[in-house]
Amino acid sequence: MKKGIFFKLAAMLFAELCLTAATAFAQNSGTCGENATWEYDESTKTLTFSGTGMIYNYLNEEDDNAPWYKYRSKAQYIVINSGITQIHIGTFYAFINVKNATIPNSVTSIGENAFYLVNNIEYNGSAEGRLWGAYCRNGYIDGDFIYSDNTKKELLRYVGQDTEVTIPDGVTSIGTCAFREIYKESLITSVFIPESVTSIGNSAFSYCTSLTSVTIPKNVTSIGDRAFSYCTSLTSITIPENVTSIGDRAFSYCTSLTSITIPENVTSIGGYAFYNCTSLTSVTIQSVTSIGRSAFEDCTSLTSVTIPENVTIIGISAFEYCNQVSDVYCYADLDKIEEFKYINTNFNSSTKFHVFADMLDKWNEKYTDKKFTFVGDLKRMSDESITIPAQTYTGKALTPVVKDGEKTLVEGEDYNYHPA
Repeated sequence: MKKGIFFKLAAMLFAELCLTAATAFAQNSGTCGENATWEYDESTKTLTFSGTGMIYNYLNEEDDNAPWYKYRSKAQYIVINSGITQIHIGTFYAFINVKNATIPNSVTSIGENAFYLVNNIEYNGSAEGRLWGAYCRNGYIDGDFIYSDNTKKELLRYVGQDTEVTIPDGVTSIGTCAFREIYKESLITSVFIPESVTSIGNSAFSYCTSLTSVTIPKNVTSIGDRAFSYCTSLTSITIPENVTSIGDRAFSYCTSLTSITIPENVTSIGGYAFYNCTSLTSVTIQSVTSIGRSAFEDCTSLTSVTIPENVTIIGISAFEYCNQVSDVYCYADLDKIEEFKYINTNFNSSTKFHVFADMLDKWNEKYTDKKFTFVGDLKRMSDESITIPAQTYTGKALTPVVKDGEKTLVEGEDYNYHPA
């Protein structure tokens, strides 16, 4: 009797162990489509999908998560075998530690955000649409760089671990989020961009918080939205003369940036372009026609502003909370400025806003509620009326004699001379 009970208990225990083992195995694998399966290998950190057809859309489930989502911080590799045809929305959302994801050409449909924050995607199929929320698509991998194709012209993503990065010569465009870091520590301290590059995409270097220096080559013509936002260690940057536009929030929250020169070919500064650049003390603006909304808002160390003659639009709060600005030199005609909203919120009560003498009354008439002072001390003079020859002189300081026809002009009254 006791022997029978013993064997019965042993059989029950064995069955329970088998069920536990089966359950444990089931947690690492299962079905994910009518003819598709998935499996996670803990030893290799690999998430593998096999079979045919589509992977189910788990966003329709009550828990809003795929069964493999618990491995999102562990998985380093995603392998989708040939035969799978469709990947739904958010399937691999925030798998931030994946080093490589391989997608077969059999996949023809990939949902939005399916690979959001997945780094290294290898795919040469025909799926159309957005970037699936990923850092890249249709990637051609060469070392630490991923390109759009084997011509290696468009750089989609850097996946290396170097602190000093040199972008290969021949690259013509740096794509969206190519170097962007946000969910992990940024290691990059410097980036060399070759002269072959002509455009820098949206958020290309955003959140590179360790980046201290970057050289933008002369052939670059556009700097995208948020291109360098949150580069909190960036102290200086030179914008080349061929750049014509600076995107929205391009340098926002670059809290270590101390100075910036906007070259004469730039016609527009995007909204919030230098927002919260709290260390910025000086800005040189040359031929800009449009200064976007809040472009320099919260630049609390800025002391002087020069608005060039071509400006026609100064956006809302363009210089708001720039409490240290003592002087604003506005060479733009009030009659030509189409928009300058809420001027009273832009500067503090001690700010002197310098305008052309013959426009002083109009400025005061238009902005009666200002909290600062207009000063009409700027003099007009056409570029054609004076010629100051270049000269090298090491003796006693000279005051140039400037003539307009037969009239000798007086410096500070008829013109302002600023030698280089």
